[in-house]
Amino acid sequence: MKMWQHFFDANNDGSNDLIVISGGNEKAMGDPVYQSRLYMNNSEGEFSKAADGLPQLFSSGGCVAAADIDGDGDLDLFVGAGSVPEDIHCHQQAAC
Repeated sequence: MKMWQHFFDANNDGSNDLIVISGGNEKAMGDPVYQSRLYMNNSEGEFSKAADGLPQLFSSGGCVAAADIDGDGDLDLFVGAGSVPEDIHCHQQAAC
């Protein structure tokens, strides 16, 4: 299992929040272990997990970046896909 993290200001309060995504091929797609997590900064450097900060997407992640994609003044997230766990085994065998 691998994890990627990115600090960005999710709620425009001037404090960097943290997103953590998980990826790998140890679990099947749809396993809750792949759910990304958002931790909000309380402006004093203390982080708490946001219960409803991200949609439920149980897929392997591979990278994360923040930018104002739609030009509305707040940051949007891009989460790139990681490997597809079910396909890894097949690609490693010549008989597939």
